[in-house]
Amino acid sequence: MKIREFVNEEKRTCVVVLEDCHQYFMTKIHKRLRSFGYSIPYKWLYFPDKFGGKAKCSPEDEFDADIGLSLARDRAFKLYTRTWNRKIEFLIEKHRFIVENIYALRKEVE
Repeated sequence: MKIREFVNEEKRTCVVVLEDCHQYFMTKIHKRLRSFGYSIPYKWLYFPDKFGGKAKCSPEDEFDADIGLSLARDRAFKLYTRTWNRKIEFLIEKHRFIVENIYALRKEVE
């Protein structure tokens, strides 16, 4: 994952963009699941590639790029973490659904 930072002193804004998030997510998921011999349909693994956070300084405050970048980075990572957790919960629910249906098939045979 790449982190890009932008500062615009004229507009008194700082922006942080997290890039290549999809590839990072795919690598982590596949690495973990391969150790169990498990695979997941690719369409379930969609993950956004970029996340951004922005901080804008109020006109009455003194502009400080370090503080602005810190706030923007925090906002970008909060969005990224929230999305990551939702995707993991989605995968857990899909797995739970599959397992429950497999057990139901097994009971039909018995």
